Amino acid sequence: MGPRLQVVRESSTGLNELFMDMSTGETLTRFQVKERIDQGKYPAYEYYYSEGTLIIRSKPDSSSYYDLG
Repeated sequence: MGPRLQVVRESSTGLNELFMDMSTGETLTRFQVKERIDQGKYPAYEYYYSEGTLIIRSKPDSSSYYDLG
C-alpha cells in the first residue's frame, strides 16, 4: 500500500489544494485534512501556517514514502 494522501489539485503557485485519501477514495480540502490530522487519523502528516496560509505536509523522516506529490 502506498502513501495515505495524494495531491490531486495544486494552485497556480504550487499550493496543494485538494487531496485524495487513498484508503477511502475521498477527495478532501486542506481544511478537511487538517481536521483529520487533529483527530489523529493521519499520523504521518502535519500542518503549519505560513503567512496565514494552511500548509499540509508529511512529517519529516528519512523516507520519501509518505511524501505528498
